[in-house]
Amino acid sequence: MIPRADVVACNSWELQKLTGTDARDPQSAMRAARLLGKTTLVSSVHRGAEIGAVLADRKEAWLAAHAKSERSPNGTGDLLTALYAASILEGQTFSYGLARAVGGVAETVSRERMWRAQTPQMFRYDTLVHALAASPDVTDEAQAIEALGLVPLLVPGSARNIKITHADDAELAAFYLRDQTSQ
Repeated sequence: MIPRADVVACNSWELQKLTGTDARDPQSAMRAARLLGKTTLVSSVHRGAEIGAVLADRKEAWLAAHAKSERSPNGTGDLLTALYAASILEGQTFSYGLARAVGGVAETVSRERMWRAQTPQMFRYDTLVHALAASPDVTDEAQAIEALGLVPLLVPGSARNIKITHADDAELAAFYLRDQTSQ
């Protein structure tokens, strides 16, 4: 599969198996990645008290690292690859994509800044029609409004405010209504 790939994504252990050479630290990971002859994203590269990712092509190499975590959840390499791919698909540079991906894996997001998009969403009709026409591929009205550079007003809601799309949603709504009337 490597000859057909535009970018190879693997962890340092996998890179060692692919190339038969050491890839545990940034320098050796860079050398091993270049043996593949493709732009290569290597996760789980150890650097003292840090762990990070190396991105190497034939001309350049980048390292983005963060402090090691005592407990690292499974799947962080897959998450890193997905975040990197998203950045590249958005037209970002390789180096920015690497920094964004490593930051996304390492960052602890405060719940104070997290909001749940709920139904209904309300916008001025003319603004919404313009926003949806300008961004036909969006999947959410708020996303269309944001694409215009506008900021939707956020108001507190309830986790019990669900959108009924499937039969399971109706069952959950019925449960919430029964629970509410019994209180």
